Amino acid sequence: MQQEGIFEAMTTSYTVTAADGGSEVTATTEFALDVAIVGDVLDATVIKRQRRRELEAQFDWLEAQTAEPRTD
Repeated sequence: MQQEGIFEAMTTSYTVTAADGGSEVTATTEFALDVAIVGDVLDATVIKRQRRRELEAQFDWLEAQTAEPRTD
């Protein structure tokens, strides 16, 4: 739980659906800023870009953990 920071709230939900030969994971993040640092639009753009990088790193890790081992 965040004690101090720029967010009033941030929630990320993950959805797992069946896909051809496996599963697909989708993440959706919603947030509300508690304070404006530069401006609401600019802050939201920067936060979305950073969160996208964080989620892509999570998905890269998840894919590596669940990849079938090569047999060649």
